[in-house]
Amino acid sequence: MQVVIFNRMIKIKYPLLLVIFSLASFNLFAQVETKNPTSEFIFRGRHYIPGSPWLNVGAGYGYNFTEEQGEPNFFVDMHYQLKSKHCLGLGFATSRDQILDSDGANIFLPHNYVRHSTNSLHTTYGRRIERMGHNLGFFIGPAYNWGYIFDYTDADGQDFHSPYGEFGVYANINYSYKLFYDVGVGASLWASYCNSYSVVGLSLHLYFSTAFKRQL
Repeated sequence: MQVVIFNRMIKIKYPLLLVIFSLASFNLFAQVETKNPTSEFIFRGRHYIPGSPWLNVGAGYGYNFTEEQGEPNFFVDMHYQLKSKHCLGLGFATSRDQILDSDGANIFLPHNYVRHSTNSLHTTYGRRIERMGHNLGFFIGPAYNWGYIFDYTDADGQDFHSPYGEFGVYANINYSYKLFYDVGVGASLWASYCNSYSVVGLSLHLYFSTAFKRQL
């Protein structure tokens, strides 16, 4: 009788333990995948693909080493992650004495109001560290820069600036905190250098990823 009862308990407990172990394993797997996903996953009814292209759009303030003074800036960078987890980027950045035109009808300053400026159209190469709630990137690459620099002061004390256009280097270190997996906010430390103009800027940015695939 005791043997029969023992066998029945084994038959009941073994499947029960197997189910508990399976549920615990699945829960652990889900937690690991959610914490640091490396392949397609579902979170809160949404299908996401890690390593998807992303866009940073930001504005802030920096220091112009050429004119030795501070100035506002704006940038937009698009990044694409390769299968090797290396990344390529394409973007635009501008740093100038003022971004908006306060003395004319145009929203953005016409050249006659810009005392000094640099505009950088750049391509970059770098690495990305992506987590469930964070995104970190390091990028550097060649850039074509153009704008205006100080030329001379005439006898009446009026300053004149001359245009320039030349190749240089652009670098960007950016961190984003994800409010959602594909949308976040962050900060970027970037620098643009060429012979005529060198500037470093600190900008707050918005992070937009194409990781979202579909709503389930």
